[in-house]
Amino acid sequence: GDKTAQKKWKERYNQAMTPAHFLAHLLNPRRSSDMDPDEEAKALEFAHDRFPALVPTAMKFLAKAAPFQDFKFEEAVVSQLTPSEWWRSHTHALGSEDNVMKPILTLYSATASSAGVERVFSSFGLVQSKLRNRLGNEKAAKLVFLFRALNRSVDLDAEDY
Repeated sequence: GDKTAQKKWKERYNQAMTPAHFLAHLLNPRRSSDMDPDEEAKALEFAHDRFPALVPTAMKFLAKAAPFQDFKFEEAVVSQLTPSEWWRSHTHALGSEDNVMKPILTLYSATASSAGVERVFSSFGLVQSKLRNRLGNEKAAKLVFLFRALNRSVDLDAEDY
């Protein structure tokens, strides 16, 4: 019923969402406060590990400290700008430092497409079926990786003919 569907949705959500997704959401000026503390922690840990110079800027952003005044987060402002435009408007205040602006703009310029994710979920459905329901997440992920790699090599071989 509903609980089974919710459980499956949550499992897929956990498989698809990465710390980079959480960081992009955390740094979105349109963001409501709908992130749970674990997701926020993952986002900030990811920033600390991959982009340490970004962490102080992220903390100022979250605290709405200078140069991120409260009025810049008002609906009338953020509804007129994409997250990339909003962040670019702060280039003069933050400097055009590659270690701060580049990671932020990269997060918001990544192409969002569900096609690849749907293919992976489809592969998971073939690998982890009702008959093979005792596979752990790690082993299932490895098998899906092999499944996708083998299918890719078969497709490439077919192009030779």
